[in-house]
Amino acid sequence: ACPVVPIWDPFRTTVGGMLTASDFIYILRELQEDALIQSNKDLDKYTISDWKQFKFQQRNPVGSLAIQSPVIHASHSDSLKDVVVKIMQNQISSIPVFDPSSGDASSIPILTLASLPEILKYISERCQDPMRILPLLEQPISRIPIGTWLPGTGGRSDGRVVAFLMFDESLTSAFQIFLQAKISSIPVVNCHGSLIDVFSRSDFLTLTKGDVSVHAQLDQLTMDQALQLVYHNSGPRPSWTCYCSSTLREVIEQLSNPVVRRLVIVDPISKQLRGIISLRDVLMILL
Repeated sequence: ACPVVPIWDPFRTTVGGMLTASDFIYILRELQEDALIQSNKDLDKYTISDWKQFKFQQRNPVGSLAIQSPVIHASHSDSLKDVVVKIMQNQISSIPVFDPSSGDASSIPILTLASLPEILKYISERCQDPMRILPLLEQPISRIPIGTWLPGTGGRSDGRVVAFLMFDESLTSAFQIFLQAKISSIPVVNCHGSLIDVFSRSDFLTLTKGDVSVHAQLDQLTMDQALQLVYHNSGPRPSWTCYCSSTLREVIEQLSNPVVRRLVIVDPISKQLRGIISLRDVLMILL
C-alpha cells in the first residue's frame, strides 16, 4: 500500500507536491458539489496540477499574499527522530527524502519515502537502548500512558476524544471526520457500542475504483452499506483491533503493517469500543 504519491514536475525537474488519500477525499467532496462532472470522461479533462492549484486557491482566497509553500521533505542526513518529529508536526504520514549534497534540495530527485510504519518497524527491531525499551514492550497497553481511551475503560486517558460512527450513520459523516480530525481511520460500531469494522481513508478509493460516477451515490450510503461494498471490492482485510491486555510489542507488530495506522482497542468478548492507539502514540513512547 502506498499512502502518498510524489508529483514530479518535469518542467522544473522537481517534486512539486504529494498526492494523498486525503486529496482524494477532498476531490470526492468537490465532485458531489459539481453537477458538471458526471463521468470518467468529464474527469479526464482535469489534471493533478489543476487540482493542486484549485486546492491552493481554496485555502488562499483572492487578495491573499500567501505563497505556495515548498514540499515538506527530509534530508538523507536527518536523524530518524528529526524525520518523525517533522512528520508529526505537519500531521502527515510520509515525506520524501532528498539528497541536498549536490544542490538545492527542492530540485533534486527523490531518494525514497519515509513513512511512520517503516520507521516504527526499524526502531523496534534496532532499539539502541534495550535495557529501557524491552521491559516496556512487554507491558499491557492499559498500564502505560498511551492512546486515547473512552472514560471508564481502564486506560490512561489523555483528554482527547475518540471519534467513531454508528453503523446507520451516513457516509458523508465520515467525510467530515476525516477532513476535520485528520485521522486515517474511524471505528464503526453497532447500537450496543460493539465494533463492526474500521473504515479507512483508503476505503474511499475502493468504493469508487474504476468508476467516478459512483461519487453521486456516496452520500446515500450508510456506513454499514459502505463497509459491505468495501468487503466485496477489496478482499481480505488486516486486523485493526487489539485488547487492553495486548502488550506494546504486539501493538507495534500490528502497526508495522503499512495499511494499519490506528488500532481499535476492544473488549475481547463483547467487542465494545475501548479506545484508539495510533502510530504517533507508539512513536512518542519509543522516542
